[in-house]
Amino acid sequence: WKLMTMMMVTMMTTMLISMTMMMMTMIMIMMMMMTRIMTMMMTTTMMTMVMITTMMMMTMTMMMVMMTRIMTMMMTMMMTMMMTTTMMTMMMTMRTTTIIMMTMMMMTSIMILMMTTTMIMMTMIMMTMMTMMMMMMMVMTMTITMTTTIISG
Repeated sequence: WKLMTMMMVTMMTTMLISMTMMMMTMIMIMMMMMTRIMTMMMTTTMMTMVMITTMMMMTMTMMMVMMTRIMTMMMTMMMTMMMTTTMMTMMMTMRTTTIIMMTMMMMTSIMILMMTTTMIMMTMIMMTMMTMMMMMMMVMTMTITMTTTIISG
């Protein structure tokens, strides 16, 4: 248990550091490109980051409760999430036409999550469902904002 807690702490710290780094990079990019669409994109990415952090917290708590095998599963899930988010940010910095690509990626990530959850308990599945809903909402909001910006600008 002590070892597990130690691992948790280390994970949390690393996550926080990475998040801060990402934020810094985002700000830098914003400074570079002071266009309206870019700023919109940045705000959306920030929102996603916040959501991800909240998810991380949730997953951490779940891990504390669950056993080691499920913990490993969760680790893989989190890693996939992180990867997808990083990819998303990369896409964001590019053109607005990459929204479709992004959505596709989101779908794939969700699929991966589903695959992992089939091996885990019902609670985990429920949690992933929640995350999925969040993801869908996020995508919807993003698309809406993008369309509005395109129409206005």
